[in-house]
Amino acid sequence: GHRCAGTAISPLSTMQSFTLLASIVTLSLWQASAFVPPARVVGCRQSTPLQMGFFDGLKKAMDEAFSNQKFEAPPPGIAAQAKHILVPSEAQCNDIKNMIEEGSSFEDMAAAYSSCPSSARGGDLGSFRPGMMVPEFDAVVFDEKNAVGEVLGPVQTKFGYHLIKLVKRSP
Repeated sequence: GHRCAGTAISPLSTMQSFTLLASIVTLSLWQASAFVPPARVVGCRQSTPLQMGFFDGLKKAMDEAFSNQKFEAPPPGIAAQAKHILVPSEAQCNDIKNMIEEGSSFEDMAAAYSSCPSSARGGDLGSFRPGMMVPEFDAVVFDEKNAVGEVLGPVQTKFGYHLIKLVKRSP
């Protein structure tokens, strides 16, 4: 076994690990009043340790754990198509934007400088709906004040700095 602060600790077997996990889940559901203890029916040959109350509680707990209360589905039909250039610094992003403003093509700059795999397609990300991109990206693309064809940015996200060219937005 392993030693921790002078005490011998032996690793758990697969069965012990499963039993511990099942106990934690059961205790959590019981604590949340979502678990209904199984009822024993006298003389019933099909007495099962897990009744539907357990599965209902488990489903409720899983639904709550994986629900995204902040996300609201976009209205049907709203979509955009955009191209982008992703670089590590705001200074580089501004330099590339200046080159585009002086006549270089967005697609050539994406192919030459972007660290995103979309650089092979001139930065083309294809069509997407609200919520499919990081929030900072969506905020720029789906803002009605930003015109189609305009080069927008720098926009900072967790990936780096983007120049965004809005190709199409509907409706």
